[in-house]
Amino acid sequence: IERGGLSPAEQNKLWECLYLSPSEIARLLQVVKDLSETNRGYLLHAIPAYTGIRRGELLRLRWSDIDLQNGFLTATSRKQSRSRRVTRRRINLHPELKAELERWHHQSYQGQFVICEPKSHAPLNPDQANRLFWQPMRNTEWQLPTGRKSFKIGFHTYRHSFASNLAAAGVSQAVIDAWMGHQT
Repeated sequence: IERGGLSPAEQNKLWECLYLSPSEIARLLQVVKDLSETNRGYLLHAIPAYTGIRRGELLRLRWSDIDLQNGFLTATSRKQSRSRRVTRRRINLHPELKAELERWHHQSYQGQFVICEPKSHAPLNPDQANRLFWQPMRNTEWQLPTGRKSFKIGFHTYRHSFASNLAAAGVSQAVIDAWMGHQT
């Protein structure tokens, strides 16, 4: 991208391949924490950054899926290709995420869903989640110059980063697959 000569579409395609190092994730999470209009916006970044869960798993995440005492959450996945099959996997909570969830639980424990609409307690829909996710990155280095709705990262970037950083740390592929919920 820095060398130039790529169309905006080619640049956006390259950004989809991005994964962030742990220090880049920490820097981005600080930007999001500082600029998020709501704690929900920050948690939409922090939970996938520390767990690698998918957006759909995050939006379905219930308080009953989180065991703060023992330090893990259970991600529930419905594969699009296997609509009747539901898989669950247990993911240990990083101490920083555990502390954030404890604060959020104490501050706003209402309804079934960890991240929900404040007044209705209904889960966020993907459009609402996207708006909250991108809001703190507007007018920062994380927004691409190609447009108002173009950002260097999306929900899935955290998933890529989670898996890539585990591999870089020497974690076996079998363990990564189990934590990521990979079926094949």
